[in-house]
Amino acid sequence: MFHIINANNNPTNYIKIEEIYKLRHKVFVDTLGWVKGIKGLEIDQFDNLAPDHLAYIDDDGDVLACVRFLPTTGPYMLKNTFTKLLAGKRPPKSSKMFETSRFCVDFEKILTKRSTPIKAVTVGLLGAMIEYGMYHGITEIITVTDTKLELMARRSQWAHTRFTDPQPIGKATAVTIRGEV
Repeated sequence: MFHIINANNNPTNYIKIEEIYKLRHKVFVDTLGWVKGIKGLEIDQFDNLAPDHLAYIDDDGDVLACVRFLPTTGPYMLKNTFTKLLAGKRPPKSSKMFETSRFCVDFEKILTKRSTPIKAVTVGLLGAMIEYGMYHGITEIITVTDTKLELMARRSQWAHTRFTDPQPIGKATAVTIRGEV
């Protein structure tokens, strides 16, 4: 089941936030090599802005997937971290556009548990992102992702376009995509 988790909306969410940071470490530090982690967690300056995280939590209470939402009216990753992916373009700024970042799925855990198909979690997280956007009056989402997840977004028929061309970052090829909610 998908849950909106924010460290400010419930003190008991701290445990789930920590699980999200561990999953992010597994994906963005260990697998993609995009950033450095600390003590098995991937936390950055944008987490200090109290963003919402959308997380898939299974019946055992484990976080199997997550994504973070940041408004483009303030600091966000494309604008402040992945500036080379802007390719000379101005970073988008709109109260109706949010950046999703740190989209990740724990494929190993899903395969080990065999409780939910990977596709259901991955495509479900994308669908839940769009639903979150609709509920919050967001009309567009921009995201930096690797080209493998871009392919998943295309296969799921999410209406999006490339904002910039792919470029190597860490161990993967990153691309910025902009999509409708």
